[in-house]
Amino acid sequence: MRSALTAPRCLLRSSARHDRDGPSFLKTCIKRACSGPLSRNSSRRYLVARLEGAQVHHIKTNIGIDLTELGLISEEYVTRMEERKAAAATVTKTKWLLEDLASPLAKRPIKEITPAEILQILQKIEKSGRRETARRLRGVIGSVFRLAIVTLRAETDPTLALQGALQPPKANGRAAITDERKFGQLLVAIDDYDGWPTIKAALQFLALTCVRPGEVRGATRDEFDLRKAVWHIPAERMKMRAPHDVPLSKRRFWSWKRSGRSPSTAD
Repeated sequence: MRSALTAPRCLLRSSARHDRDGPSFLKTCIKRACSGPLSRNSSRRYLVARLEGAQVHHIKTNIGIDLTELGLISEEYVTRMEERKAAAATVTKTKWLLEDLASPLAKRPIKEITPAEILQILQKIEKSGRRETARRLRGVIGSVFRLAIVTLRAETDPTLALQGALQPPKANGRAAITDERKFGQLLVAIDDYDGWPTIKAALQFLALTCVRPGEVRGATRDEFDLRKAVWHIPAERMKMRAPHDVPLSKRRFWSWKRSGRSPSTAD
């Protein structure tokens, strides 16, 4: 039994070369692939992520199905994010922005969407106090439009006209120690900490390596090369998805020895 997964291959043939039931079969495949939620339909994901501009035009002209809706191109954008191994949290956030907040535009042909329509959605979010969310949604929608442009499904990016139209996010300053003496007092306080030894070792480790707290919490013993005194953080645990090597000082080893929690004895 032929599957909807074969639809992109069928699209490459000329209409004249289809057998008698070819066009009707193709139409059925595409309708099946383009129905239902993205998360439940792998055929749809496969189809929309691999179509080229000429194929999209062929489907619309000869079969009457429009694959230029913002919702479909948004799903293609998310699929490509997953294929390039974007962080799971980033993919989830992008899905939420496009599927929930941008849902009023999902069924609209992308060429027909105007800056005013996008602004209306963004201002509604902005009025609820979520300025940063509105800013991120504008950026994600712009990325979807740029994908549509390079795949010949759109000609312009309407989000460019919205630069300066939104209120800037309210910055919440974080307390930071900028005085050398106060920073020294913090290090002394960490050394004098008499609580759980693992917490003390982690705080000392942060001060000596200047990494993110999440990278320390997720560290495992196999990441440490004690002979070369290097901590190898794998790409999947880094924010920029690139491996990172952290040199380890003698002070770091002394701290481990004193706490009894070295990589050779604990995760």
